[in-house]
Order: sequence, then structure tokens, then C-alpha cells
Amino acid sequence: MPDPATPRFDALIFTALGLETTAVVGQLTETAQIQLGNCWSTTGIFNGLKVGVIEVGAGNSTAAAAAAMALSTFAPPIAAFVGVAGGVKDVRLGDVVVATKVYGYESGKEKANTFAPRGSGQSVDWELEQRARVIRQAPTWQDRINLEGWGEKKPSIFVEPIAAGEKVVASNRGATAKFIKAQYSDTVAVEMEGRGFLDGVRVSGTSRGIIVRGISDLLSGKAQADAESWQPRAAAAAAAVLFEILSLVTPKVEPEPADFGGDTAVADYRLLNGRTELLRTIEAAVRDGAPRSYSNFITSLEEARAALAKADKATLEAALAAEAIKLKRPRSRSDNSPDPLIVKSANLGLALWSSGDEYLGHMSNRHNWGVGVYKIYTLSEKSTPDYIAFYRGEVYVKRSLGPVGVYEFATGALFAGTWSANHPRRGYMSFVGRDEPFDFYFGEFREYTTKSGNIWKPGGIGVGISLKTQTITCGAFEQGVGDSSALTIPYM
Repeated sequence: MPDPATPRFDALIFTALGLETTAVVGQLTETAQIQLGNCWSTTGIFNGLKVGVIEVGAGNSTAAAAAAMALSTFAPPIAAFVGVAGGVKDVRLGDVVVATKVYGYESGKEKANTFAPRGSGQSVDWELEQRARVIRQAPTWQDRINLEGWGEKKPSIFVEPIAAGEKVVASNRGATAKFIKAQYSDTVAVEMEGRGFLDGVRVSGTSRGIIVRGISDLLSGKAQADAESWQPRAAAAAAAVLFEILSLVTPKVEPEPADFGGDTAVADYRLLNGRTELLRTIEAAVRDGAPRSYSNFITSLEEARAALAKADKATLEAALAAEAIKLKRPRSRSDNSPDPLIVKSANLGLALWSSGDEYLGHMSNRHNWGVGVYKIYTLSEKSTPDYIAFYRGEVYVKRSLGPVGVYEFATGALFAGTWSANHPRRGYMSFVGRDEPFDFYFGEFREYTTKSGNIWKPGGIGVGISLKTQTITCGAFEQGVGDSSALTIPYM
């Protein structure tokens, strides 16, 4: 664990080349250069997140050492390696690959006339990988880069395996390229730091790791690709994808909480991504202008804060369960498996449903579970892994959420608070990624039936905040909007 005096970061981003560092730093504001242990870093702010950028140079061993040292010292929730790579198959110049896993293709046993590879893949964080699958569904992430000069070719996102070694692979007809294609046929890109970086993440045991690579060459015609500036373009595209992922992630590192004048009025930093002053303004405006809503606002803050704490405990329980059953965990369900398929070790375990849903965490007995993490397939026409949400918190009975927990939608929206009858009761919701009249809401919720299915929206007494109109709506809500008696207050 880091010392209390150690600087806190929401994310540490590692790069190998100067042009990669430039692309990443270009996404930050309030930048500064500081020394972090034996490393020098550029630090900055992105959407309320405090980010550090460390350039480590080329090579897996250097990346492993730097990542293990920095992550063990600063323990950020998220660690990322961003840079360029050579395309092996399927990808084009400028495309971005978010790695699902990284093969160390040079590991193996050399015999008299043959080489037996032992390059098992090291996986990235599963949840961050799923965030990448969500954002690739729309091109909005491209707004973070300058596409001038790209022509009709616009970058795409691939979420696939990559390979890493100590060689600069400059020809698709060379022995190394042929070896990778033959032995690791699902590899779409090759680079030189990813496997070492993930080893550093694993050794430190503190952070969730992800690797994002822009395709700067296709293993042939490298000189021409460099002359056409594909390295900086690819680096910029990779940085854009990473920061789009970070825009959907709630910060895990929190400064001192805001004080609203009482023990029950403490707002967790993660609620509004660092908008502490906005919360203070809202609290004062609601207290003076809408006393009935004020009481509900304060209660919602407290219940959301309790849910976030329970979500942290759920994440820990899930990690303990994963470790406890790792030797028992099946690779997949068979057609004749029970639904759910349950694997237990003492009071920790895993449940796998035929739908793809998964629970990992505490299991007290057959009926009452406990605290853990649900992976939930969002209902859709495709019903694919691209639409996945997470619930972290208490699970009263099988597949029944609550009474306290946090639900993260596939769009990046988030609810934190109390639950009743398997739907939100009261708390806080961020409507990131959704077409709603409010950006944030504190208060009561109801479940409404529509033609496309049941939906959760503000219903009852609450407070809605619109950043676009800079107004606060207080009073009674129905179907997600304030009714005729609601009061609208400008906060600026």
C-alpha cells in the first residue's frame, strides 16, 4: 500500500517513445513535470482524473521493471500502456488495437532442430476490455483526434490478442513474422513492451491493466509509412481510444470528501468526478430554495456513499473468490450444465448462467448470497458481449440486486444507492452516455414499463442537475422529468 503522503493518481500511463508521450499528454490539462520515485513523469488532469505519464523506453524488461516499481509505489486503480505497433493481419494503418491478451512469442524450449513455444497469453483487465468493446460501437471517440490528412480512411477499433518480443519486426516475410502467424494465429499486431508491462501489473498487484496500440506499419513498407507520418497518427489514435475508455471509468482514488455541514452530508469524490464546488453550490441552492427536496438530496448522498463503499468491498470479495476457485474454474459451460453452474470454495464462489451472466463473490448458502460482482448481459437484439453491465454490492438472493450497491451501465452511466424489488430505490445516478434531460440526479427512482422493456428513471422526490442549461430542478419527478410543481433554479 502507498504511503499516505504519496501522490495519488487515478491512472498511470506508460509509453515507450517520445511521440507516444506527446500524444497522451495532449489529452491532459494542467500539466506539470514531477519526479515519481526514480521516474520522471508528466502529470495532468482529464475529466477530474489525476493522470501520470511515464516514458520508459523500448523493451519488455524495461516496461516490466518500471511498471512494477511505479505501480507498487503509487497504486493507481488503472495502469495503461499506450503506443504504436505493427499490424499482423486484418488491421489497416491508423487502426487501434485494444489487447485482450499479449503473447510473449519468444518464450519456449529450443530443441536440436525445433523450437517449442511456451508463450501463454497474459490477459488485460476484463472490465476495461469490455469498455473498449462498448466504445467501438460508435465513432464518437474519433472526436478526440485531428483527422485532417487521413482522407476517406478513418480508424477502427479492434479488441484482439497481440504479441510482444524483443525484435523490431520489419518484414511480413521474415522468419519472426511467419512464426507469429503460424504459432499465434489470432494475433493482429506485434510490439515490444506489452508482455513485460502486464508482468509488472501482475507483480505489483495494485492496478487494473490495459494496453492500447495504434497501427503505424504493416510489417512491410515501414519506411514509407514513417515518411507519411503514420507513427504520430497511430499514437494519437491510440491515445484517443484510451481516454475515451477513461471517460467511462469512475475514479477510484479520492481526496478528502466534501463537507456539507454534517456527518450525513459527506459526498464521495467519485460521485461527480471531482466536481466538489458544483456539489457545494447545489447543496446551498437546494437547501435555501426547496427544503423538501433538500432532505431527500442529503439522504440520497449518504445512501450513494454507502453503496460506493459496498461496491469496493464487493470488488475485494470477487478478487478473493477468483483466487479461491482459480483451480476449479471451468473454461466454459457445457450444454448439460446446471443453470447456474456453481463452483465454490468455502463461502466464496462463482456462478455461470447459460445467458452469459456471471457472479463472483461471497456465497453463504443456497439462497442468501452476500457481497460480490455481477457481470450482466444487457438485453439487446444482438445479445452479444458488447452489451455488458456490472453490479457491485449486496446480493440478497440469487440474481436479486440489493439492498445496497452500484450498477454500471454499458454506456458508462452509473447508479449508486439502495435497491428494492430488484430496481433502484434511492440514491445517485450519472447519465453519462444517455439522452436524458439531466446529467446527474439525486433522489428517488421507479421502474417504468415501456414497449422496449422496463427502464429505471427518476420517480418521486429528487434533484436533477443539467450542466448544459446550468440549472437545478427540485421537487417531484415522474418518468424521469420534473412535474408541473417542480422548481427550476439556476446555479450560476
